[in-house]
Amino acid sequence: MKTKAPLILLLLCAVISTAYSQKETPLTSLGGSMSIKLRMEQMPYPLLTLTLTGPATKWFSVGFHATTMASNTDCVVYSTSFTDRKLPGGHNAPVTDAVNDWTVVSNTVAGTVRTIVATRPLSTGDSNDYTFLYSAASINIIWAYASTNTTTVTNHGNNYGTANLAFSTVLGNDEFTDPLKDVFVYPVPANGKLFVSNKAALPIDTITIYNTAAQVVTSLSPGNPNDLSIDISSLAAGVYFVEIVSGKESTVKKIQVN
Repeated sequence: MKTKAPLILLLLCAVISTAYSQKETPLTSLGGSMSIKLRMEQMPYPLLTLTLTGPATKWFSVGFHATTMASNTDCVVYSTSFTDRKLPGGHNAPVTDAVNDWTVVSNTVAGTVRTIVATRPLSTGDSNDYTFLYSAASINIIWAYASTNTTTVTNHGNNYGTANLAFSTVLGNDEFTDPLKDVFVYPVPANGKLFVSNKAALPIDTITIYNTAAQVVTSLSPGNPNDLSIDISSLAAGVYFVEIVSGKESTVKKIQVN
């Protein structure tokens, strides 16, 4: 029973702290079992969430900011795993990037459909990756999936196409107010250390990190208004929620750990 209260707090605070800074596309059907949805978050850090479905036993792929298979188009491919790639030009298979800037949140199969949920910063700093602009009204994508029952990326036959995805604001900027909006956690993604920036010099009573099952994985009581760092080297890669409590106020920040 003890996990229910943190879970409710987690979900409510996560909505409050990000409601004013999200844009998303509708879930858009592409071809076959493929569909896509993009969500951009501007605060507390610029994050892109991709929800992508495709055939469970075949490779499938999406390219960003493109209407053709132009050279250097940033794309993602699911074959036997989810990979960050770019097109070399022509009708050639995409090349895997040296660094995979995506974090897979979930990879599930229901019947003949696989659903991937993955995140990455809007701007990764990687020249191979497309920089998503929060100000963008829409984005063009290309998509394809295997013409035969294979996970080896080969010719897609007639299983390809393009789409334009329009972004809309999920909630207006004044829907909610985060009482601890001046407290930030960074970097995102994080690896080894997570830093808490407390620009308002608020007294931080407790900081608790939950996993997606609402289980406490780390907890500390700083009791001071200083910036601080948290050792997260023992955490597995994935999405976590950081609950910060100051007096009667609290907020929850979503992070990803690589």
